[in-house]
Amino acid sequence: MKLNFLTNVSVRSCSVFTATVLLALSLTACGGGNGSGGTPLGGGGSVPSTGKLTMALTPAAANNTIPAGGSLNVSADLFDTSGKPLANTLVTFSITSGETFGTLQTTTALTNSSGVATVVLLPGVTSGAGTITGTATETVTTSGKATTVTVTGTVDFQS
Repeated sequence: MKLNFLTNVSVRSCSVFTATVLLALSLTACGGGNGSGGTPLGGGGSVPSTGKLTMALTPAAANNTIPAGGSLNVSADLFDTSGKPLANTLVTFSITSGETFGTLQTTTALTNSSGVATVVLLPGVTSGAGTITGTATETVTTSGKATTVTVTGTVDFQS
């Protein structure tokens, strides 16, 4: 009688353990269960992690201020997840706050062989502070499945 009791307990424990492991693996495969569909979480399962987009203004100016009558170059450096530059990728630039404080000469640029896209920032009609956002979208194929990933970066400026 004791042998049957122990066997039943072992079968139940094994079933609960197996169900728990399967649930954990399912959550890992979908990115942990805490993201919306199509939002890369930076790893986990078959969802590719995103690269990195860093932005800067040149030439170097105090407080990133556009010189009177001058301009600044807005550069976006785009890298894949292993830190390699991504060439020939479209970067879209926009002034996301302080739209009257600066004007972009163009709003899109392709990255060069070093992964750098550049546009020109001109002074706006009034003085103040603003933010420029750069966005790049890339299709990544992992295990035969194509997924679109988007990376963004920002830089602040003054005029």
